[in-house]
Amino acid sequence: NSVSKELVWIAKDGELGLFNRSNNSILLEPCCSSIKRIKDGIFLLEKNGLFGMASMKKGLLLSIRYSEIRMTMYSECYIVSYQTKFGICNINKGMILPIKYDEIEEMDSGFFKLRLGSTYSYVDNVGKIMR
Repeated sequence: NSVSKELVWIAKDGELGLFNRSNNSILLEPCCSSIKRIKDGIFLLEKNGLFGMASMKKGLLLSIRYSEIRMTMYSECYIVSYQTKFGICNINKGMILPIKYDEIEEMDSGFFKLRLGSTYSYVDNVGKIMR
């Protein structure tokens, strides 16, 4: 089965991975039960109700351990959660905000509103926090 011109699914012991035909290499070892393309070159991985991410350029971006991964209006940023805490991943820079916040809200102004306990602050899409 083909994912794209360059990528094909691979399977081992009931788990899925990705093989890159253009350079004849394994992009992602079989590690999950589901792989869904969420945008060009970016894939959502799922196993046992937990999620991770992979990219066609970098392979595994986020290991499969997150309760939720939400897209934002900024194509490179995703809000990730583990249990009841939230953080932000930038697919080009990695985790720009650790998973410790009680709430993260995407704002129209190009920032995210953060809540940690009763303290609020803002962060941009590269991780610069403004209080």
